[in-house]
Amino acid sequence: MKSLIAATLFLVSLGHSAPPASPSIAPRSSPSKSIVVPPPCKLPQPPNKLPDEAVEALKSGVKFILFSLEPPITIEDDKEVLKPEQKHHGFKILGSTELVNAVTKDSAIASITEGVKKHTSEGSGCFLPRHSLRVTAANGKIYDFLTCFQCTKIEVYVGDKRIGGAGIVGSQKPLDDILTAAKIPLAKPMEGEN
Repeated sequence: MKSLIAATLFLVSLGHSAPPASPSIAPRSSPSKSIVVPPPCKLPQPPNKLPDEAVEALKSGVKFILFSLEPPITIEDDKEVLKPEQKHHGFKILGSTELVNAVTKDSAIASITEGVKKHTSEGSGCFLPRHSLRVTAANGKIYDFLTCFQCTKIEVYVGDKRIGGAGIVGSQKPLDDILTAAKIPLAKPMEGEN
């Protein structure tokens, strides 16, 4: 408490005005002196955006593949031993489909870009992706956009290296619809989902 008072007095001596008194702090014995506690500091948040090179890959990619993923829901799921070709960044592959139709491709891209653009809050601690959009860029690099709408997170990889992530909101329904139309199975719903 003494250090807080000293810090406040130091700031006042430098010409800074004292922060407004908190209504929860009662004045000391003298009505002219009160303990002033500065409001909590809110650090600026970095902008919610995908890495620039990933955005460029979405705009000018030459090949797009949508994966249906099964995140581990139970301890038994997590213990399942999968061959490397059955996994995508550690998550079980249920199937995939190449997006050759421009409307389908644009729908998948919009689901990601608009979801990132509209995200305004902090994400949760979980990451249980049910979808991944693999984009082959014109330069041959392969970008994977692992998406979890439930946890409001997206992670971006180039090869096996994670290059960034962002928050995402919206519905996974457009991606589910693409997979369903291609007869690709969907992940089991989480508890509480429809």
